[in-house]
Amino acid sequence: SFGPCAGTAAFCGDDQFVCQLSTSFTYCLNELNVCDGRINCLGSVSDEAKCPTACDFESGFCTWTNSTSDSFEWTLRSGSTPTLFTGPSVDHTNGTSAGH
Repeated sequence: SFGPCAGTAAFCGDDQFVCQLSTSFTYCLNELNVCDGRINCLGSVSDEAKCPTACDFESGFCTWTNSTSDSFEWTLRSGSTPTLFTGPSVDHTNGTSAGH
């Protein structure tokens, strides 16, 4: 959960992450929502950007590999998924439909 701050990081508690949308608007995000694999800072990816396991997949799979013991292969694509409701509407790295 998040709550509006009064424009500066000083209003966020020690257990909160500062989501900075602009120089004049920030809000506080519970630290439990940082590095959880989901974009929680609305309009920004800052809560996931510096996580130790972060991979933006723009240059490949990073340290991730496809398993050889299953029948499914992960692929990198740009744009929407071929069927409705099977993927995100925007790229997690840049917040647009561009990217992987």
